[in-house]
Amino acid sequence: MVRRGSVYLTVYLLASLWPFVLAETSIEEVPPSAYANYLQGLLIEREGNLNSAVSSYRRALIGNPNPSEIYIKIGAIFFRQNKNEMAVREFSKAAAKDPRSALPHMLIGAVYYLEKDTPSAIKEYETAIKLEPKKVDSYISLAEMYNFKNDTAGAIRLYEKALDIVPNSAVLNTRIGALYYKNKNTAKAIEYFKKAKETQPVLIEPRLGLAFLYEKTGDGKSAIEEYEKILKIDPLDIDVYLKLIQLYYGEGLNEESARMLELLVKLEPRDLKHYLTLGYIYIQSGKGKEAIELLEKAKERGFNDYRLYYLLGAAYEMSGENRGAIEEYKKALRYGGDNVNVRYLLAISYEKLGEFGKAVKQFRRVIKIRPDEAEAYNYLGYMYAEKGENLEEALALIQKAVGLDPKNGAYLDSLGWVYFQLGNISKALEYLKKAASAIPDEPIVWEHLGDAFYKKKMPKEAEKEWKKSLKINPGNEKLQLKIDGLKKKTFGVKKGGIISEN
Repeated sequence: MVRRGSVYLTVYLLASLWPFVLAETSIEEVPPSAYANYLQGLLIEREGNLNSAVSSYRRALIGNPNPSEIYIKIGAIFFRQNKNEMAVREFSKAAAKDPRSALPHMLIGAVYYLEKDTPSAIKEYETAIKLEPKKVDSYISLAEMYNFKNDTAGAIRLYEKALDIVPNSAVLNTRIGALYYKNKNTAKAIEYFKKAKETQPVLIEPRLGLAFLYEKTGDGKSAIEEYEKILKIDPLDIDVYLKLIQLYYGEGLNEESARMLELLVKLEPRDLKHYLTLGYIYIQSGKGKEAIELLEKAKERGFNDYRLYYLLGAAYEMSGENRGAIEEYKKALRYGGDNVNVRYLLAISYEKLGEFGKAVKQFRRVIKIRPDEAEAYNYLGYMYAEKGENLEEALALIQKAVGLDPKNGAYLDSLGWVYFQLGNISKALEYLKKAASAIPDEPIVWEHLGDAFYKKKMPKEAEKEWKKSLKINPGNEKLQLKIDGLKKKTFGVKKGGIISEN
């Protein structure tokens, strides 16, 4: 038997209706023996003895002036026993006895549908509609048939006829909206989902449909509004929390995203991804201390995942605790394998602690694993350039980075700076000007450019570029000393870019 589910329940409930209440025949007109056998059949059926129940129902047929409903009861039992052919035979007898009733045809249609005989199912439901054109269930069932065979236009037409009968049905409006979406008519889908929402504000399905469509069309704010209302209706819907977190983050609402994740951590404290996502958002928002506190709690809960150590290392580094960052990055490498990103951050932490040799070792490892990692070439080359060491190798490393990403302003700045350290000021100015054009908001570039002009004995140009740098970063005391020293003409630029008294 296939696809029983809700169709099975529909058949059984329809077939289980109290026959004598539905019938036009009054109880007084039913022979006492038929009535007694019917009641006996009900009791036996409830006890689960279906075959005996059928026998009692058969006896109830004797002398009964309205046997249609009894045939439906017997057919329903056969349906429960997966005897579909016998069920259809009994439902057909009911149809013959009561040719004006749509119910037997609906039941036969449901059985045919389960048997994947869609054409026969459609025929029965069409007959039911002709017999009782105001019976909503027939339109709905037939619409499902059309939907099953991918005739969404036909399904919409039938649902709209049903909607004419019950115009305030939120369920029907929702189904029509879903079909319009299936037909790629987003505007119509939104229209019907809105009608459903207005008719029944606490119904979640149309709000979910609207939220999804708003999200799909790039209207993040409207999607957020719908998801927030869904959470008020069902505050434990984890999927909606996750959707809102994503949307908040996409709209740049990091505080709201973090607040939602904080709730999720409380609702599902054993789900690592909530800790990881919240930790990431804390780091993105510059909240290193909060990230450390959260991720350390995750460690206390027994989570042992390289991503946890990776984020915790980043949080420690952000907070200036590079020794702690190194310890976490090492754990990330231990549990997550030779991860290039982790090694890169580990190298930076070593460099910040002044452990130059260890930093170089990690950068070289990164380059070996990923030979096209431009950032590693640039960082290692710039480290050498800043120290004034291995300048020829530094030049080769940075040229490699620029070759991989020619328009990267940071790499162009590094290349200009290594030329400055090598004493090739013309080349330095060439690349530093390109860098300043590419990343005009980066103060170090303007400072480097000023240093190059000063080295070129062009103090006015040097002062101009240094002031640009100071405007972006007004707290740079060393740069202020350069400018002040320039005015007093008591300072000069040595190799390495350091200003000192002549």
